[in-house]
Amino acid sequence: MINENWSTTRGNNARTGFVDISQHEEKEYLILFLSHNYQGKSCLRALNGNGKLQWQKNLEAVSGEHDLIAAQDRIITCSDKISCLDINGNEIWDHKEKGVFQNPIYSGGTILVVSHPGPHEVSIIGMDLDGKKIFEVPIRTEYRITDSFLSIKEGVIYCSINGMLEYYDPEHSSLKVQESTGELTKINSDHRIEWRKKAGSERPSMQFGATIANKDLIVVPREHWVGDGNELLEQESFLECYNLDGSLKWRYDTRESRFSGVPSCLEDLVIIETSDGTVHMLDTEGKLLSKEKYPCLNGACAMDKDLSVFGTYIYGTVHAIDKKGKILWEYKTEGNADNPPAIFDDHILIRVEDQWCTGNFFYCFDKSGKVRWKFQLDHLYDSAPVVIGYNK
Repeated sequence: MINENWSTTRGNNARTGFVDISQHEEKEYLILFLSHNYQGKSCLRALNGNGKLQWQKNLEAVSGEHDLIAAQDRIITCSDKISCLDINGNEIWDHKEKGVFQNPIYSGGTILVVSHPGPHEVSIIGMDLDGKKIFEVPIRTEYRITDSFLSIKEGVIYCSINGMLEYYDPEHSSLKVQESTGELTKINSDHRIEWRKKAGSERPSMQFGATIANKDLIVVPREHWVGDGNELLEQESFLECYNLDGSLKWRYDTRESRFSGVPSCLEDLVIIETSDGTVHMLDTEGKLLSKEKYPCLNGACAMDKDLSVFGTYIYGTVHAIDKKGKILWEYKTEGNADNPPAIFDDHILIRVEDQWCTGNFFYCFDKSGKVRWKFQLDHLYDSAPVVIGYNK
């Protein structure tokens, strides 16, 4: 019997990979990940909890990349269509319409995806596990949309849309300037838009990674930038926290240091990493609890009730810290460990890229930092893992 999965991630993008962590008692696991190569070919693979390959499936070539989540006893991939597979990799159904599907999430029996039918349009689509469309919420913008992210809390959907403004510099009429912009939209459980808020409390900004709806707050990492196509003229990064009515609760500036991963939230704790190698730990009131710098940090974090885990770039070290920022253990790998980890039961998974580009590995640790197993990969790009817990 398959039980409801508890781990989801955006599979194709380490920068936005996020694992939603909760605890279950199942002791059998299926670890899913996508592999991509330079030829645009993608392969979906499944390992068991001991790191043994169970099956693999080649996916249709698409112009972009595939996103991956798990939904109860189903595996969902998104690209130019939505595909639903069983746990053995067999296709159950697919859904295709105009546009590209991205950033799927699963909640309460509903698969949510973002469709991009046009440069100024997005649609939030809800589907059941049998492939039937339940609802669609279209949103139009005046700016060109680049991407969007979803989060859901108690049936309420929060959609952050990123976009780009283009205009000519008044001092140099031939110079076309591009500037980040975006908005945050709240969609109620009856699938009606309650409010739309311009992104950024001070200047137009785009969202970096996933929106996290935690308790009665919405945490959004944001960046504002201006460029001329060749050079970045201005850039600043900040973390914003909103109340559920869309009002700003607090803002935390990281200045010129860009985000290297999405925030992780658990109970009263928020963790975010920046590209200067700093891990920022805040409470839900926006108070800075700790701020520690690590060499060449450039990845995302996963967190559960016991510890937070993240990897570092170039030096290839996996770190585990407690809720006060104290290092519990460190492990030096063979390569770059700057990819989103996953925590399930007493297992910690993280992808490591070989420094000489000869291959990648999945490392599996226990919570004390001991290596359980390694699985060698033969593709250049491999996604963050998605985990399904089940009983045989």
